[in-house]
Amino acid sequence: MFPIDEEFSLMYFLFGITLIYIIVGLIKSKRKVFFRLNLVLFILYSFNTFYYFLDLNNFKGGGSLVVLLMGIIPVISHISVLFLIEMIRPSFKKRFTTPK
Repeated sequence: MFPIDEEFSLMYFLFGITLIYIIVGLIKSKRKVFFRLNLVLFILYSFNTFYYFLDLNNFKGGGSLVVLLMGIIPVISHISVLFLIEMIRPSFKKRFTTPK
């Protein structure tokens, strides 16, 4: 059972954006190992989220909000960590390169 409410469509959108970013990074970036690791993490928490969707008891008695939070927290944290890495990485490059 895959819910199609507005809240869940936002979660699906975040999953899609994250997957597109990782795939584009795998294709165009020189940091293939970094993006492969992110792809493995993405697949792991995607399977975990879809496992929550398979149990109909999770949606009874207002439990759909819990399932939504359990599905959206890993995506938001993954996007946040990726954003921080992309913001901090250039400053480390400048700091640790030797001047010519």
